[in-house]
Parts: sequence; C-alpha cells; structure tokens
Amino acid sequence: MFCREGYESAKGVLAHLDHVGALLAEMLKVADLTRVELHGPADELEKLKRPLAHINPAWFALEAARSKN
Repeated sequence: MFCREGYESAKGVLAHLDHVGALLAEMLKVADLTRVELHGPADELEKLKRPLAHINPAWFALEAARSKN
C-alpha cells in the first residue's frame, strides 16, 4: 500500500496520526511498514522527530522558503 498525504504543519500530522492510531495499529498486525517519508520545512520536521522516532522516517527538508500568507 502506498499513501500520500499533505498537511500544513507538524501539528496537522500529529493530529492525523492521533485520529488514525487505532486503525494503523490494526493494519500493522497483518502488514509491515517498510518506509515512511516526511517532506517539509526543516522547522516543522524538527517538531516531528521525537514523536515519530519509533517509525524511523526518512526526512526531507524543503529548500525553498514558504509563504507566510
């Protein structure tokens, strides 16, 4: 299975994982999680490193500046 999702902030990622946590746990009883990638601004990725350390994601910091609008 491949799943791609987009969020505006680390807070959104963590809220989503909180909502799907039980479902994800059930899925992992019958499947292996082989790769997780997180792409975003370095400051937002930093907020995720401790809470997501247990899934050992690959981190990809965006080079371009994001708009503050």
